[in-house]
Amino acid sequence: GVEGALINALSAPSAREGLPTQLSVGFLDVPGTGPVLTTSMQMATSGLGYGADGKQPAAIDLAGVILNDQGKQAGSFKNRLTINPSQQASDDPQAGVIYSHKLPLKPGLYQVRVAARDDKSGRVGSNAQWIEIPDLQSKQLTLSTLMVGGQFIGSNNKEANGAKGQEQLQFSVDRRFARGSHLNFLTLIYNAA
Repeated sequence: GVEGALINALSAPSAREGLPTQLSVGFLDVPGTGPVLTTSMQMATSGLGYGADGKQPAAIDLAGVILNDQGKQAGSFKNRLTINPSQQASDDPQAGVIYSHKLPLKPGLYQVRVAARDDKSGRVGSNAQWIEIPDLQSKQLTLSTLMVGGQFIGSNNKEANGAKGQEQLQFSVDRRFARGSHLNFLTLIYNAA
């Protein structure tokens, strides 16, 4: 079933490529909360199953797990996204739908593993990345993750981004940019003297 396919992909030693799935991880220090890990997934929409007539909504089941350096689970998530045929942008093979998950975490070294499954075809994709969240209480000069290619995502993507109709700033996941486009980037400096 769906659950088994995602669990198998999450635990596989190498990435599954049936459904192209890009992954970007980063952290920011949030006042009153502390370090927050953002996991962003981008799944290709051009090859999803849109039904025999190509006009049915597609669906992606996705899951993620965050493991600490001892291999113990520090967090997890799962969700289901619905993608309308109009979002597939078949003339752009790089087009994709983005899902982001935020999780407060203690300082430490973590591995983020994600998997996604196309509901109609059963094709599965996965990816994994490591991230170190520094201890800002050490008062050492520290930078946040470098976030690249920020753009505002409107309410038309609210389901995928959990924005509930509000605009939010979404940074690039695959870090692919059209030639001649403007490149925005952001990093925050902590413990500056």
